[in-house]
Amino acid sequence: MSLQDKNMPKSIIFDFGNVVAFFDHDSAWERLARERGLAADAMRRRLSERGFAGLLARYESGLTTSDGFRRDLEAMLEMELAEADLERAWGGIFRLNEAVAAILPRLKASGARLVLGSNTNEIHAKRFLHEYATTMSWFDAIVLSYEIGRLKPAVEFYAECEIAARATAGECLFIDDRIENVEGALRAGMTGLLYRDSAGLIEDLTNMGFDCGVSLK
Repeated sequence: MSLQDKNMPKSIIFDFGNVVAFFDHDSAWERLARERGLAADAMRRRLSERGFAGLLARYESGLTTSDGFRRDLEAMLEMELAEADLERAWGGIFRLNEAVAAILPRLKASGARLVLGSNTNEIHAKRFLHEYATTMSWFDAIVLSYEIGRLKPAVEFYAECEIAARATAGECLFIDDRIENVEGALRAGMTGLLYRDSAGLIEDLTNMGFDCGVSLK
């Protein structure tokens, strides 16, 4: 099957976290706690009780700056956080998904336009765009929630991805590890794939006609 086939997606939109790279928020709190001789469990509990989820949503929606995020985090934790300390701990939570990174050049060679579409924030984006620059270079466009002011699964996020894909919604394949985000893509008229593991994703893509360079047994 080629990209000229009417049923073949022309653009593939990848989520970043837990698709292109794995992440663990807890590792940030463990590092900060360890450096201060504190208990990471107590730090996580305090953040949960004091509304960290809401703070993160505001930060990833672009409604607060990195400095504002740091100051609000300081208030929640009742401790001072140097900018460098926060960037090192909060930014260092990623581990590249080597299996997915390996198929990007094959998908690109097939003629597909690759887009990264991520709910993320300035500190994380700055870190992964630099640390994984080679992997990021395979993407033709990058859509980041904090830059566009919208979080998945808001319809506006998918509209921005469609623009970046230079394709109609029906010509886009959206890959994400969260079911609500895949469902959002489906509502936007895209094809959606739920990422569960790399082997399953490669099998799904291969069955759709993409050459991932991996033989299925």
